[in-house]
Amino acid sequence: MSESMLKDTLVKSPVANVEETDYPLFCYGTLMSRELRDLVIGEADLIIQPAVLFSAKRNKVTNDIYPAVQLTEQSSDYVEGLTMRCSPSSMIHMSEVLAKLDVYEGDTYHRMLVTVLCQDQPLTAWCYTAADSLLPLLSEDTWSLEETESEVRAYGGWSAWLERW
Repeated sequence: MSESMLKDTLVKSPVANVEETDYPLFCYGTLMSRELRDLVIGEADLIIQPAVLFSAKRNKVTNDIYPAVQLTEQSSDYVEGLTMRCSPSSMIHMSEVLAKLDVYEGDTYHRMLVTVLCQDQPLTAWCYTAADSLLPLLSEDTWSLEETESEVRAYGGWSAWLERW
């Protein structure tokens, strides 16, 4: 299946009360930083793979360092990121990872199932998307992990940044 055909078949669906937690997580922002991931979820043995979410835009949140994903109707919009799942040998299960991330992401993000392209195959994954309350705070500015990590280093590192909460 060609990439353009695959883009057209990828479907996003909000999930309410889904108990299944064996899906990987699609990360597109600060959680792509291993240092931050380790601080938030602990040093889990994770399998990390590059992935793409189509029909989505990543925008920086105004006056902050993190982004949010907003789903769109445009198949030409896309966000590059990573999928992560616990390896079979991990001492932590994906349900524990998601529980920690639900607290970290708070009520400004909704966790939902999306379909990403990973290793040229569609893959169902969890993704934290912008909640309605966050939408007015999204800027048109693009977001990059490199710029964010530079800003965080100037602040004193991820630990110092997390302590502000």
